[in-house]
Formats: sequence, structure tokens, C-alpha cells
Amino acid sequence: KQDNSLKRLLNGRKLITYAPTWRSDGCAYDFDTLEVEKLNNFLIENNFVFGYAGHQYLRDRKVPALDSFIDLNSLEIDVQIILRNTEVLITDYSSIWIDFLLKEKPIIFFQYDKDDYKEERGLLFDSSVIGIESVVLDVDMLIKAINIRGLDKKHEFLKDYFHAYKDGNNTMRTVSAIHNRINKC
Repeated sequence: KQDNSLKRLLNGRKLITYAPTWRSDGCAYDFDTLEVEKLNNFLIENNFVFGYAGHQYLRDRKVPALDSFIDLNSLEIDVQIILRNTEVLITDYSSIWIDFLLKEKPIIFFQYDKDDYKEERGLLFDSSVIGIESVVLDVDMLIKAINIRGLDKKHEFLKDYFHAYKDGNNTMRTVSAIHNRINKC
């Protein structure tokens, strides 16, 4: 049901999901008027929708009131359904990208505040240390990266590193492990 409602909302357009992580100030990147205009023009020209799916505690999100932008948080759609329908994922330091690796679709790291974030909260994975190349620092770089939409050279390595199983049978393995554990008791 949620999948169909999202598809109706997209109306044939491709979804770019922006999923920033939580910050103590409660905010994510605040696109200024010129950036919104540039991004909106790019979205319209390329049949994209920019979906904001920020961390649930980012209370001060500002999603432009334009047809090319959607506040996915307000729709109460499960994030896995959002990811299933996403063509390009944009995140910063959130671990959501690890799930998205399985889609074998482009991931862009929008790390406009890396030094501040690193000092304040620390990083689980420093993009420069693990060799991720698709890091952008501003909206112009972001649009260029979306336009290229290639997979990072490290994508396959990272997918193998983070996911032992890629066959879609993890639920079956989990249920089996629970049954085995129960039977031992």
C-alpha cells in the first residue's frame, strides 16, 4: 500500500532521496533560494523528484514548497520502501547508505560540514579513509554528481564488506536461527 502511494506521488518521475543524519542542532542543510532554484530546474529537466527523508529527530527541516520536492517524513512511509524506489541516495554520515549498497545504485555523500560534524559527533566511517569518491561539499557539486550518476569504484567492495548475504533470504535465516535457539532451550 505504501509502495503504491509513493509511486502515485512520483507520477513516473525518478526519486532522489536526501537522507541526512541527526545533528544536535536539529537541522540539516538549509538550501538557500538560489540553490533551490538551481536544484529545481535540474530536477524538472531530468524528470526527478527530490525527496527529503531526514532523520526523524531533525525537527527543523525545510523542504521547498515546489512540485519537485517531497517531504517523505510527513508521508509516514517506511524507509525501506523509500529506498526500494530511490534512484540516487544522497546522505552525509548516516548509515542508511549501507542498506542502499544492495540496490547497486549511486550514493552521493553530501558532507558540507564534515569537520564540524566530525568534531561534534565523530564518524562511524570516514569517507576519505574507506576510499569513497562521491563526496560533495556544495549544491553545484551535488547537481554535477547526480547528473553523472555513476557507481563509486569502491561500491562492490563495500557491498561485500558490509553484506555477507545478498540473496534476499535474510528473513528466512533469522527465523531459522530463532527456531534453532528456541529448540535448544
